[in-house]
Amino acid sequence: MIYRYFKQSTFSDYEWKCTIPASYLTVWFLSYVLFQIEDVYGNDFAIQMGIPTGSDNFEEKKEKAVSSLLTAFHLVEDVFKNDLERFLATPYEELIKLTTFLPFSSSEKMLYSLLIFPEAYAALKSLTHQRRIEQGMNLMVDIGGGTTDISFFLVVDGKPMIYDYSSIPYAINYIIELSQPNRLDRFDDNINLDDIEKDSLAKGTEQYFSHLAKAIECLVQKLRKSFRLTEYPMNRLTDALKNRLLIYSGGGAIYSDLRKPVGYFTDVKYINPRVWDGMTIEDVQKYVSLCPIISTAVGLAISEENDNVQMSTTEEIFKHLEGTYQKVERTRQVWI
Repeated sequence: MIYRYFKQSTFSDYEWKCTIPASYLTVWFLSYVLFQIEDVYGNDFAIQMGIPTGSDNFEEKKEKAVSSLLTAFHLVEDVFKNDLERFLATPYEELIKLTTFLPFSSSEKMLYSLLIFPEAYAALKSLTHQRRIEQGMNLMVDIGGGTTDISFFLVVDGKPMIYDYSSIPYAINYIIELSQPNRLDRFDDNINLDDIEKDSLAKGTEQYFSHLAKAIECLVQKLRKSFRLTEYPMNRLTDALKNRLLIYSGGGAIYSDLRKPVGYFTDVKYINPRVWDGMTIEDVQKYVSLCPIISTAVGLAISEENDNVQMSTTEEIFKHLEGTYQKVERTRQVWI
């Protein structure tokens, strides 16, 4: 049996058609990772984990992620007593019975040093130490295998500040499935979009960019709603959104067909090795040529004190308007 997208299905509304719930596969995969980590580091480590989520449901998904990690720790340390071979030899029917999901606990979260971040935020973190992004409202689009994570950010005092973010269950695998609907799942194949027939690939990318454009428009509409509260003319926001920066990252960024302008965001760039010049994560340097693909991993490798994601406010975005433009006085209705 071949299972795909179990993390995506656990943390999003992706349709799951397999008999074993995706949440179980997520826990078992995390357990396997913990076996490996504890074998090398004992208990002396912290975890920073990225999950596909939007700003509207991050706290809910964060609690689910913590529950999954606590359950995985319970399996490794209490059920299997750090015996990896016994874990791997256990039939899945029995493993289901042994997997008891632990509820979210803030104290246990702190005890195990667990930090959970939106993958959109994690991808952007890989740029937070660089000062090469211009002022204004910008987008980062991280195209992975199962999800595309979108960060809507601006630059404050030379540093990117998240305003909003989103995650959609459409990415490279979705494009491949649309382009090659009769293709069997083969994990021993190295699928290259450049090898797919152009007309077939065009159908897949067209549908993909339709989903991406809708997600970006939703973020812009939320911004418009906030802007109306400032009582400034709407055309000022329209002017501010012209030819904005769109940064592509993730595995999809290596394909030129997937680096296109979307809506107001027409200044297209992508993460390349120059972006990471000066970073001091030595273990990453030998993989720097793969930077578009591992940008999220690098973001998660940057240590954080907490996972209270600080987002920029509407006031922060529009504070430069103070004293520049006159507010439009609204006529107050008089009832007789």
